[in-house]
This record gives sequence, structure tokens and C-alpha cells, in this order.
Amino acid sequence: MPVVTTPTTASLQSQPIRPQGTGCGVRLDGALLEQIAAGIASSPLWRGQIEHDPVVRPSVRLVATDSYEVWLLGWSPGQSVELHDHGDAAGAFVVVEGELVEVRVGDGQALERDVIRAGGSRVVPVGEVHDVLNLSGDTATSIHVYSPPLSSMTHYDALTLEPLRQERYVADGAVYIPVDAARALHPASGADA
Repeated sequence: MPVVTTPTTASLQSQPIRPQGTGCGVRLDGALLEQIAAGIASSPLWRGQIEHDPVVRPSVRLVATDSYEVWLLGWSPGQSVELHDHGDAAGAFVVVEGELVEVRVGDGQALERDVIRAGGSRVVPVGEVHDVLNLSGDTATSIHVYSPPLSSMTHYDALTLEPLRQERYVADGAVYIPVDAARALHPASGADA
């Protein structure tokens, strides 16, 4: 996932950045994003697409549309993101192998922690600050769906919750074109999906 890192300022936070070439798709709601993630998880689309690297957490963009995108992430033991938001995107993810821990900023700025095992999923509303970690001794794999497609993430200090930096994302292409994903998710739709 190509990333451009910049220091965070109030002006950057208030002006979400759209990747070049992205249309004006609509933002899908969290329940639908969760259904898309579950559908991809139950399909063969993600199998064989990811390797787990103990140094760098790999990611593969599986599907890209104007309204949403699907990413496959491989997690080696000890890997995490750090507290972050998803800019103007809503999200959902499902753990397809292993288990992950999600830490999110809850009411009163208290950190809340949930273990999400294989088959479990989570919706991440626009503006929610969270982290995802692999605290187990085994690898984990997850599928993430963002709507609109991810264009920026702001990272936060774990103690003060102050913004640290903003990363802008410009993703090129995807493994599958949307019609391939539609066929996998809706096999009865036939070749004209």
C-alpha cells in the first residue's frame, strides 16, 4: 500500500484527501461493509494471496470500486498498526485465520480491548480511533473493507491520544476486478454479473 507520511495538523484533518482516479462513490454503511468482508472471507479470492512476514506487515488490495475497496492483511506475531483512524472512510474487518486484538478509544477516552478470533468481525465507524494487534504466538490473516476507499489515516499517541502524523494512501489497481468479486460473492449471477 503506497503511503505518503506527513505531520498532522488541524488543516490536514479537516480536509480528507482522495486518491487520484477515485470516483465519487457513495459511502456504504457498516453492516454492508461487514457483509462484504464476510462474503470475501467465505470465497476463494483471498486464499494464496498473502504471506506473513515478521518484519513488514504485508497487505494486498483484492478489490477496488468507486464505493469500497477490500484489503487482505497478514499479521505475524507481535505486529500492530498503532492507534489510528481511517480518515473519511468507514470500515469493517473479519479475521479469517488466527486471532487479533482490537483496542479502541471508548467513552471518556478509555481504551477498550476485544479479542477477535477467526470468523469474528468488527465494524469501524468513520472517526473511530483504534488499533489492531497480533498478540498471539501464531500468524493471523484478516480482510478489511473501507468505504469510500481509504485515502488517509491519522495515527495517535497511545498515552495522550494526540495526533502524531497523517498517512495518505494512493493505491494502484487490485488483484481482482469488481466483476470477479461479484461472481465469487454471487455465483448464481453468471458471467454477466
